[in-house]
Amino acid sequence: MTQTVTTTQEVTEVVATERFGSAINVWSGDNIKALDANGAATSVNATGVQFEIVDTALPWELEMTSRAAGLIETIDIDRTVETDSVTNTLSVFSQ
Repeated sequence: MTQTVTTTQEVTEVVATERFGSAINVWSGDNIKALDANGAATSVNATGVQFEIVDTALPWELEMTSRAAGLIETIDIDRTVETDSVTNTLSVFSQ
């Protein structure tokens, strides 16, 4: 006697990810300095900050990054996985 069993399994998955981050306000550079209104070294957060090239004969680079605190990234994934399985069984009876 033979028997065939077919099963189908469906899995639906929903993944919702929210990433939060802190406030960022930074700068970096080559051949650059940050100065306050009085010409003293300061941070990028200072009121009235000015950037000055240290040596105008050399190349310079300035990179500034600012971001408010809060939600910075959202990832939503919806997926369905369907699996089919077939099992064949053979039974032998004897006396």
